Amino acid sequence: MKPTSLLLRILNVRTNEWKLVKVLFLMEFFQGAAIAFFFTSAFALFLNKFDISEFPKVFIYSAFLLWVAGFIYSKLEARFTITDLAKGVTIFMALSFLAFRFALSAMPPGFLFLMIAWFNMLYLLNNLEFWGITSLLFDVRQSKRLFGLISSGDIPAKFVGYTMALLLVSYIGTANLLWVGFFCMLASLPCIIIIERLGLLSKHEHHHDVKQAAYPITHLVKNFSANVLIRRIAIMTIIASATFIIVNFAFYAKVKGALHSDVALAQFIAFFFATVRILALIIKMIFTGRLINRLGIIKSLLITPLLLILLVSIVLISDRIIQPRSLSIYLFGAMAIFVDILRSSINTPVFLTLMQPLSTHERLRAHTITKGIMDPFASLLTGILLIVILKFDPGKHLESLNYVLLALGIAWIIGIYRIHQQYLKTLLKTIGNRFFYNTEFSVNDASTVGWMKERLGKGTEAEASNVLKLLASHPNMFHNEIVVAALEHPSERIRTEAIRLIQPRNVSRLNDKLREMLLTATDPVLKAEIITALSRVNIREDEILPYMANEDSTIQRAAIVGIITYGDRQNKMDARNFLVSLLHSGDPENRRRGAAILQDLKEGIYKEDIKKLMDDPDEKVQHEAFLAAGLNAEVELLHIVLNRFNTNEKMVMNCLNASGENALPVLEDFIINRKGTYRQTEKLIRLLGRIGGKRSQKVLLDLTSRLPGFLHIIIKTLYLSNYKAQDEQLSFFETQARICLSNCARILYMQQLLLPYQHKYHLLSHSLELELAGLRDTLLYIFAISYDREKIKDVRSAFKSEQKEAIANAMEIIEMSVKKDIAYHFNLIFENADIGHKTYALRKLYPSSFFTTIENILSSILGTDEFKYNNWTKACSIYTSKKQHHSINHNLISRYIGAEHPLLSELAQYAV
Repeated sequence: MKPTSLLLRILNVRTNEWKLVKVLFLMEFFQGAAIAFFFTSAFALFLNKFDISEFPKVFIYSAFLLWVAGFIYSKLEARFTITDLAKGVTIFMALSFLAFRFALSAMPPGFLFLMIAWFNMLYLLNNLEFWGITSLLFDVRQSKRLFGLISSGDIPAKFVGYTMALLLVSYIGTANLLWVGFFCMLASLPCIIIIERLGLLSKHEHHHDVKQAAYPITHLVKNFSANVLIRRIAIMTIIASATFIIVNFAFYAKVKGALHSDVALAQFIAFFFATVRILALIIKMIFTGRLINRLGIIKSLLITPLLLILLVSIVLISDRIIQPRSLSIYLFGAMAIFVDILRSSINTPVFLTLMQPLSTHERLRAHTITKGIMDPFASLLTGILLIVILKFDPGKHLESLNYVLLALGIAWIIGIYRIHQQYLKTLLKTIGNRFFYNTEFSVNDASTVGWMKERLGKGTEAEASNVLKLLASHPNMFHNEIVVAALEHPSERIRTEAIRLIQPRNVSRLNDKLREMLLTATDPVLKAEIITALSRVNIREDEILPYMANEDSTIQRAAIVGIITYGDRQNKMDARNFLVSLLHSGDPENRRRGAAILQDLKEGIYKEDIKKLMDDPDEKVQHEAFLAAGLNAEVELLHIVLNRFNTNEKMVMNCLNASGENALPVLEDFIINRKGTYRQTEKLIRLLGRIGGKRSQKVLLDLTSRLPGFLHIIIKTLYLSNYKAQDEQLSFFETQARICLSNCARILYMQQLLLPYQHKYHLLSHSLELELAGLRDTLLYIFAISYDREKIKDVRSAFKSEQKEAIANAMEIIEMSVKKDIAYHFNLIFENADIGHKTYALRKLYPSSFFTTIENILSSILGTDEFKYNNWTKACSIYTSKKQHHSINHNLISRYIGAEHPLLSELAQYAV
């Protein structure tokens, strides 16, 4: 039967998930009903024969039985496919029903201890097989929505089971309920076969290697000790299980005191649990998924312990105020009801969601650890605790249990916060482990200095270069002795890098060493660096003047700049005259050398020379002159440079980049007043990002409001310039994010309208998909700017990988890092779901009535000014209007005849 869209929305299920959800629901329904019949029979028979004080022994026996079952299951899990194992376990559970039914009449009363313990084992095996399959079929995003619904199959099952037990027990007897359970268990087999035939588990079928098969327990222990998330979940499982056991024990003690026959006990148990299950069903099917999505994982998990602490506190207060203590019976009943409902509807699904970021192997082991090891361990500890309390404090054991529950509730809350921290770390690690934290170092011990000196003096060129780069990037690490050692390195490149590192620090005691190197150096670049360093530190003009006429331009440049900058008056004049002769030379090579020298001189007297050389017939001279104009950073020169954008674009960009922050006022004026084309404006915005710094970022921020059509490129540029939004700017970026999300919704409505006509509009649909991808990138840049850059970087990598589970994990990070409403709409828009569900959920974000015809879509793309569609999308829209004979306003097309983009212009002319 095909579900209605209303039903799917109520259940929060996507269309493509329905079949799988339905089958899993039925599987859990039949197995849950079977276990309900077994429990009703076993529990009623036990309470009829034994005092409640004997019940803690059952927990101890159960622990050992569960460990054996968990051990055998882990070995079988390593040898068989998950579906084959599930079929085998289901048949085994069904046969055990028959075995107990035939054994009841022949066995002594003590046999009932085994029967109750066997119920716990049935519950364990059901959990292991069901969640072993389910956890492999869904990603972390789906698990948050669906685990509550899927697992809710056991709730109506138990409601039906307990209700039927209530009706049948007086006619067929308590023991014969096992026959009904047997047939219910067998009824779940076809569901497993259907899941197997769907083929969705094929990629997980052979998930264990030989070593894992041989040493499953070793790997379980290793996972517990090595994986922090599994360890914390396991510890929380002990706390939660112990809490549930104690609450139920206290309630059972009250029930035992009120009822005396096995039929009466069976009827009460059936009635009580039927009531609990129907309440849990409503909560689990309709509210759990939405609640987890709305509150998030940590707040959802906090509901149970907070309610537990509240109820226990009320019980303790009421026992002191109200006499006799009759109210505590009802409060324990309420506690048992609420804890049981919350356990099945919220606690279990969320705990399983926490495991979803783990790899397939780790996820299965985590299930086995929590259910096969920790649950039995909790049963053992709780059984021992109850026996001790009943022995030493028999009269006030319920009051003592209240204090134990209070302590467990507090420990539970602490554990939740510790799990949440590790959950986020695991999500990030799952997406990619690429973190680097640029820690500041310091060199303050002799051994470190000695090691660095050795690497610089005797190490390879690569080793020495890395040490120098480390020193350059961490100024606090600069150490004279270390750098001096680099001057002894045989590589001239290493000595050159060392001198560059020394220059800003005026290390005067190295003058003699530098003069010695000047006489022996053969590499022109090294020689030039030595001349520059000597000129700066302690110039001796007679040593440098001869190099002004050197054949090598690099050495000549260093000498002339050194004399003009640091020489005496006469030598400066001679150097300037020599420079002028180069600038006005008839040889283009001399003019090129002169223009290059001007790049190192900040004197305004050469402005006219730079202007002239920018129009030099030789391209190499022009190139050096443009760089000189940029490095000179004179406003008039920069305006002249920008006016050459159409003829010398590459030179203009190099010049402005070289000018750095000095070019910002000129660039801002040029961009705001739209003096360039769209493409030129885009390039200049990117240039602002390359220039970087707070002043550049301030200009970019101003442009976001002045140039809304360039929002994507401005946001991306801010991100690439390592901009981080301050508190006062956060509201602005969140507003921009909401605008982007609204535009995403607009495109989704367009895609939905085009969906039935894909064969006719595939080109337009594809262009809209590209628009969505661009908006997603813009949103991720906004998130990185506004929230946590490193986390969003990993989110971006996950989307690029196009892997379903990686993207689901990334969306979890978005949910925990980004403002709630923005994260919700982002994940809704970009999750893998049918478009009908998305548009229905987005109806409040963007009105669907805007798009009722294809003409609406084409007109919106070509005529909308508040959102800048790509030229390709506009071109596809014009082509579609012509190809499919859609009648739209003539002016919407003719406005693009003079478009800057040639394809858009040509198509507009063709369409008109």
